Amino acid sequence: EDEFFQRAQQNKGNILCRFVCHSRMFIALYKGDMDVAAKWYMTSKHKYPRGMNPRFSGGLVSEFLEGLVSFHFARSDNTDEPWAELGESSMKRLKKWTESSTWNFANKLYLLEAEYYVFVGDETRALEKYQASIAVAKDHRFV
Repeated sequence: EDEFFQRAQQNKGNILCRFVCHSRMFIALYKGDMDVAAKWYMTSKHKYPRGMNPRFSGGLVSEFLEGLVSFHFARSDNTDEPWAELGESSMKRLKKWTESSTWNFANKLYLLEAEYYVFVGDETRALEKYQASIAVAKDHRFV
């Protein structure tokens, strides 16, 4: 993967570089290493930015994961990154996609909304959104 990443960087393959960054962000999130996840998110964001409409399905998942990372760090923000704004941006995109496909995106949107409400200190609404995310994920056979 490192060699692939280096070649993609040399050939200015931004889409491939973004894919590697997002893969590494996903692995870090899976392992619970939020600092490493944030590192790969910021690498992707600053070095290999993308437009509003991702061109690969992994980009859709990455948007959701970026939102999770953003709201995690927004709760304990001691950096120069605008974590809350980044999380809200991810939430906005997921809202747009949910309008097109509730089946695929509602559970992810509700989970990001729950994280947003945790960030702003509204535990009641956060719990409602967590429960809605779980219910929709079950109804749509994701779990």
